[in-house]
Parts: sequence; C-alpha cells; structure tokens
Amino acid sequence: MNGDRTRVGRSYLSSASSQSLCQVIEQQEPLSSSSGTTGSDLDSDDAGSEYSPSEPEEKIEDEGEEDGGGGDDNEGEGMDKFDDGKCRKQIQQLCEDLKDKLEYSDSGEFHAPGLCAFLLSLVSLLLVLATMPLSLYMCIKVVQEYERAVIFRLGRLVRGGAKGPGIFFILPCIDTYKKVDLRTVSFDVPPQEVLSRDSVTVTVDAVVYYRVSNPTMATNNVEDYGHSTHLLGATTLRNVLGTKCLAEILSEREEISHWMETTLDEATDPWGVKVERVEIKDVRLPVILQRAMAAEAEAAREARAKVSIGSF
Repeated sequence: MNGDRTRVGRSYLSSASSQSLCQVIEQQEPLSSSSGTTGSDLDSDDAGSEYSPSEPEEKIEDEGEEDGGGGDDNEGEGMDKFDDGKCRKQIQQLCEDLKDKLEYSDSGEFHAPGLCAFLLSLVSLLLVLATMPLSLYMCIKVVQEYERAVIFRLGRLVRGGAKGPGIFFILPCIDTYKKVDLRTVSFDVPPQEVLSRDSVTVTVDAVVYYRVSNPTMATNNVEDYGHSTHLLGATTLRNVLGTKCLAEILSEREEISHWMETTLDEATDPWGVKVERVEIKDVRLPVILQRAMAAEAEAAREARAKVSIGSF
C-alpha cells in the first residue's frame, strides 16, 4: 500500500513542476482521501480473515522498510518542489508591487507603460535638471480654488486623479493638462414646442443648473460635457412634457421640474456632472387657445354672476 502511495506521489510531483504550490496541494487532496478509503478497506479485509504469523509477516515488514526509504527520497523531492513554488509566488508578488508603484492611472486594466515611456520620462527629467532654474517656469503650474487640473503623461492619465487647488508640477514635453471649472453653471433650454397628451401644442422653456463633480470623468468620458448636457436637457424637457396633459403642465410645475432633475442627474452621472436644479420658466399657449380659454373663463364668470343676482 505504501508503494502505491509512493508511485502516485512521484507521478504527481513530476507533473507539478510547472504548476504553483496551491495547485499541487489541491491535486494531492483527492489522493489522500482515496488512499485513506483503500487502507480502511484493506484493514477490514484483514480483520475478517484469519492468518498465521509466519514468514509473510516478515516480508511485509521488509517491504515496508524499503518503501519507507523510498518515501524519504520522495519527501526530499517534494520539499524541493514546494520551495520552487514559494519562490514563484514571491516573484509574482514582487511584480505586482512594482506595478502598483508605477505613476500611471489605475483605472481599468493595467498596461505597463513600456521601455520607451520610461526613457522619455528620464530624458525629460534630465532636461529639467540641466536647465534649472529656467525650467521651473515650464514645470510649475497654478490652478485656482474652484479649478482642478487633469494631467496626462504621454497620453496616459497620471495616477492620483485631478490636481489642485494651488501649485502642481508637470514634466515639459511629455505632460499635458486640462483645467476643469467646478463652479455651478446655468443655461437656458431653448423654447421647445411640445405636443401634450391631450393633443395641445405648447411652447415651454426651462433653466438648468449643473456643476462638475468628477473632473477626471468629465475629461475622459465625454468630449464636451457642457454641450452634451445642453442637448440632453432639451431632449428631456420634450420627453417629460409629452406625457402630461395641458392642465398638469400648468398646475404641476414643481413635480415636473423635480422629475426632470432626477432624469438628467442619472443620465449625466457617468460624465462626472451633477445636475443641481431644473426650473420651468414659461409655458406659452397658442393665441387661438388663449382666446378660447379667455372666452370660456368669461362665460363662467357671467354664469356665476347671473346665479348670484338671481339668488337675491
């Protein structure tokens, strides 16, 4: 039985030379369980059968001693394999630590900058040191309290996010940056002709207040967040008012404004834009409809006046 275990251990250890330590252990666990069941079956068979203590017992002991000697050799080989697995694991951990220390963006999948990028960065740094202190004019930049600077190094986003407010440093020739204003911006939605649910054409305009909440997303995820928010505001206004009747448009302005604010905020969240407030400025009705509503209101007033006079 020990000979079977030894042969199986040798085959597994030889096949695990190109695998990690965890894989070797996982593969050997089923073997231990299967060998344990085999040993119990043999013990039960031996217990049920009668045998005489004679020469076979000595042979079994001799075979066990030989197998034990071979097992020691296998244990030594197994320890060497385990040491190799530990070394590989340590090397992988060191590589991961080096990747984390690189000064590049950690968003998305990691891609090494490459040897050319390191050489260009080194050349730029040497130029800065060689032309000191004149190079400080090109390296030192300042952004205001309400601004942030998004820096790109050789086209890659620099790790650490947006810089500012205050002083920050860049490497000339390989770094570019873009300033993003964090103040609240307002714009007027152009008058939109909307067909209400009861087939009435109305002209509605609104005003939207928004600000940039994430400068990195506003720079990388959308080309022009301001223009995109303008177009989205006009489209949302038409879509929301198209589901309302004329009476609801005239009487539920606050609910419509809140609904528009929620819809715009959810749509602009991937762009790093926060919509703070939406207000409907004016609802203009067609001239013919205004005259008809005025005539209806005047008729209702005359009817109430006649009822009040008749009661006296």
